[in-house]
Amino acid sequence: IAQEYLMECIIQVFPDEFHLATLTSFLEACAELQPAVNVKNIVIALIDRLAQYATREGSPGIPDNIKLFDIFSDEITSIIKSRPDMPPEDIVSLEVSLVNMAHKCYSDRVDLIDK
Repeated sequence: IAQEYLMECIIQVFPDEFHLATLTSFLEACAELQPAVNVKNIVIALIDRLAQYATREGSPGIPDNIKLFDIFSDEITSIIKSRPDMPPEDIVSLEVSLVNMAHKCYSDRVDLIDK
């Protein structure tokens, strides 16, 4: 429970720009958390936060050099592989969150849905 709480604190406390700069490292750390930690909630919270940042009025959006969808897609795949006992509903929730983020941030890129 402590690991989940600490990861959620990181998501809430640090600014969006920090999360963009450290996204891959943070997600890799999520894959290495203890098996009892609910990684799904952590990843979904970060996806939602960055999607809100990207669509917020006055926000500079996601920089072009950060392939947000690809990073999350790769790391979600890694998390699922590292947790073979993850419930199917958690896997679906992660994928739905990813698709929702793609719709909000990359509405003109329908090809992302097939990845």
